[in-house]
Amino acid sequence: MSRAFLAAALLIVPDMAHAQQSAPAPSVDAVDSDFGRYDVNGSGGLDRQEFTLWLADRTRKDPAGQRGAPAEQLSDRAADAFTQADSDGDGSVTKDELLRFQP
Repeated sequence: MSRAFLAAALLIVPDMAHAQQSAPAPSVDAVDSDFGRYDVNGSGGLDRQEFTLWLADRTRKDPAGQRGAPAEQLSDRAADAFTQADSDGDGSVTKDELLRFQP
């Protein structure tokens, strides 16, 4: 996944701070159906880039998160969210960690 693609994705993401306040935790069905699409390398966990794209897409679907934010703010928020979601600190967010993640 190229940095240019990631940067472009971040530019069109709504304001995650607003969306995170109102977005519910991901459901088991949503995680099961979407996880493989974001785990591009098939590692069984989402790395930072994969997680950022998952979070961006999830936020974009949230009707409360329609405001835009600068890419650097989105990147910082995604990094903070990744750290929160990666509860064991191994640099990867598994399905179980994603289910426990409270945005």
